[in-house]
Amino acid sequence: MTRRGLRPDRVVDAAVELIGRDPAQPLTLKAIAAHLGVRTPSLYSHVAGLDDLRHRVALRALGQLRDVLLQAVAGRSGDDAVRAVGHAIRRFAIAQPGLYAHVIPEAGVEGERAAAAHAAAEPALASLRDRGLNETDAVHAARSLRSAVHGFVALELAGGFQLAVSVDDSFEALLDSLCRGLPAG
Repeated sequence: MTRRGLRPDRVVDAAVELIGRDPAQPLTLKAIAAHLGVRTPSLYSHVAGLDDLRHRVALRALGQLRDVLLQAVAGRSGDDAVRAVGHAIRRFAIAQPGLYAHVIPEAGVEGERAAAAHAAAEPALASLRDRGLNETDAVHAARSLRSAVHGFVALELAGGFQLAVSVDDSFEALLDSLCRGLPAG
């Protein structure tokens, strides 16, 4: 029942695949082992347990989000860059809700995961600094943007927008409001 070539990154791939299929299903080593065609104890040769696997999935999610945001802001500035960040986060979350759930930090996150979270936030921060904001104001603005977009996406994914008005138009209105509310640099 063992599979040759099993490596830590393949275990993470399997976890990402499973959460992609059913984001509501809890991530378990048993499910990953079954998916890979190995016994659960075999996974411990590649990951240190469920917490380690969740950590690795979070690193993968944060890295992918960072890449998406870097692409989104490339060649953009001002409100266009801010809007691109908002749209990129929304697309990522809707396309991969299970993976997106792993970009949300847990209390007390330090080290490698904290560094990955900072790297994922950097494209948004850079676009806000390019507007002339100092570091403190850029952080405040990035937190506001992230909070608003995350809240919108969480409601959207939960089916919370049932009124007969375009959800896309509502998202554009949210971004308009955020851009108007950003401090001038």
